[in-house]
Amino acid sequence: MALKAKAARGVLWTLVEYGGGEGIAFLVFLVLARVIAPADFGLVSLALVFIAFVQLFLNQGFADAIVQRAEIEPDHYSTAFWTNLAIAVAFVLLSVLGAGAAADFFRQPELASVLRWLSPLPIGTALISIHQAVFRRRLDFSNFAKRAIIGIGIGGVVGIVLALNGYGVWSLVGQQLTNAAASVVVIWWNCPWHPSFRFSRRCFREMAAFSAPVIGSNLVTFVYHKTDVSLIGYFLGTHQLGYYYLVQRLLITLGLVTQSTIQSIVMPVLSRVQQDRARFREIFTTTVQLLDAVWLPLAFGAGLVASLLLPTIFGAKWLPAVPLMEIMALCGFTDAFTLYSGPALIAAGRPDAFFRLSLVQPVLAIAIMVPATRFGLIGIAAAFILVGAAMIPIHMLVLRRNAAIHPGTIFARCAGANVAAIVMAATVLPVKAMLTPALPPFAALALSAATGALVYVTVLAIVAPALLRRILDLVASALGRGEARGEGALEPTA
Repeated sequence: MALKAKAARGVLWTLVEYGGGEGIAFLVFLVLARVIAPADFGLVSLALVFIAFVQLFLNQGFADAIVQRAEIEPDHYSTAFWTNLAIAVAFVLLSVLGAGAAADFFRQPELASVLRWLSPLPIGTALISIHQAVFRRRLDFSNFAKRAIIGIGIGGVVGIVLALNGYGVWSLVGQQLTNAAASVVVIWWNCPWHPSFRFSRRCFREMAAFSAPVIGSNLVTFVYHKTDVSLIGYFLGTHQLGYYYLVQRLLITLGLVTQSTIQSIVMPVLSRVQQDRARFREIFTTTVQLLDAVWLPLAFGAGLVASLLLPTIFGAKWLPAVPLMEIMALCGFTDAFTLYSGPALIAAGRPDAFFRLSLVQPVLAIAIMVPATRFGLIGIAAAFILVGAAMIPIHMLVLRRNAAIHPGTIFARCAGANVAAIVMAATVLPVKAMLTPALPPFAALALSAATGALVYVTVLAIVAPALLRRILDLVASALGRGEARGEGALEPTA
């Protein structure tokens, strides 16, 4: 099968994974948000910072080495599996022992018990990380959809039952643990590979040489992405962190069905063409363009209707999160230009360049966000956007030096989506102001959103018609109807 068709079907299955799984997760979150206090969400969000720190070693690193290698032996798989499991066990012990110190640092006594109960989550990640790498290497993403839908569905049922019976924060803990256990069962049941009791020092050295800068880069990137959560938890408390968590959760939901749908296949696809640098650049640039076209209207549009969206969907107690959503939705203009730099540099065999790029991000984030804490949540939200915008030229410079990807080409291809989004905002804001006093909130929200979608697509069809045709061609390839058209979907658009 042509690489284009495999990649497109990978996108389709990833869309099913994130669309179906995240659709269930959003419905579960909708119920939990009306039952559980914002402070409980903030507490679990803070605990998951520590858990996510461990998981980044497992989901990337040796797993990425499995995907990226041109030639691989059976011992590579088993060596990577046992290495990840050892890392997970070590970090679980550290989490249990250090939970009390973490609770004291953030002045949240209940954090210790929550963190200890969540500490087994990395074991679940280690048990499936290499199995998932097997699927990613084959560009087979169908089983990820099963894992997401079954795991999130079962975990959601457990969480809702516990919440309705008054378990509060522990319903969120139960949801996470059940989701992880179900995911392990699904992946092991469907994966044709299972580890043998073998460990090769040679294979370990080969993968460690590649994985070290990847893990270092992801560690630094983790610090960058969790700086805002940690600062809010330390300076402003878990109640304020709960509001921030809601906005992040909405953006993550939108990102999972747009950003992550494509991100899952970027590194495997680019690894296949790493020797053909012209094709490598074309695929990367077109990927950024496609992401920008679908992510920008969703994220930015959510901010435009936030004053109707949050209280209507989640209840009036979440009204303080509205200004946060309005500000943080501006990430729709920035994310596409930085999100895929890491996968591209890793696929190009330059994880060292990615590591150096990653070092800049947390330094910049801390320098901007720490002073912003004096202005509360609004200051943190504004700093979040400022950091994202400041990183764009740095990413473009690194990509140009290490992969000969030209920033001007990327910006030119994304111009149409940006114009369409600005026109959408100029239309939606007065329409929302007119409809809000005249209609029930849900009706005003639905009509405002529909107006924005119609205006965006119409303007995009006028200023960038080739982009719409490219999206339709990608959909056709995903459905198995576009193989005869060759590699057209991977070529650049005007």
